[in-house]
Amino acid sequence: MMKYRLINGLKDGLFVFIGVVLVVIFLNYTGFNFGHNRIWSGLGNLELINIFEDKELNGLLVLSVVLGAIAFSIGFYSNSNDKKSKDFTRE
Repeated sequence: MMKYRLINGLKDGLFVFIGVVLVVIFLNYTGFNFGHNRIWSGLGNLELINIFEDKELNGLLVLSVVLGAIAFSIGFYSNSNDKKSKDFTRE
């Protein structure tokens, strides 16, 4: 059961992370200027990730790591497939 929970959490977290990374790569490739977002700019100013020249894109990558970690924890701790929840559906 623990193995299934870990795989489910990794699947959810990686789905969110890879999805946002693909959006960031697309925005960098097209050169689309989406304006100055306070959250992405603030995260980009922390300089935790310095891949792109644009600080907003780096901030969006940091945000994707945070959202991926949240999605992992929700997927890991969700107990929708536990034995107890299946027992309630039989009634």
